[in-house]
Amino acid sequence: MDIINKKYEDLTKYSNYFLNAEPYPHLILNDFLDNNFFSNLDVENIKIDQNKGRSFNSDIEKNKWASKNTTLSENLKLIIDELNNKSFLENLYKI
Repeated sequence: MDIINKKYEDLTKYSNYFLNAEPYPHLILNDFLDNNFFSNLDVENIKIDQNKGRSFNSDIEKNKWASKNTTLSENLKLIIDELNNKSFLENLYKI
């Protein structure tokens, strides 16, 4: 199943928008996730168990927490994997 909308397979066509955006370079990718994939996400029932993550308690990191992704749904894991995929990152580098 494709996760990212096909229209974003090549981000080079959006590089001009990115580079000229104000007040700093940025890009808004509407409908970023494929509609079929997105419709299967159950974002309202995401439960985060903070006992399965890592808490930080230094003065700088106080009240911060990071997930180890062990309790995420399969679809959320797929999104994380896709966004960290070498081909997707190379696509981002093109802009």
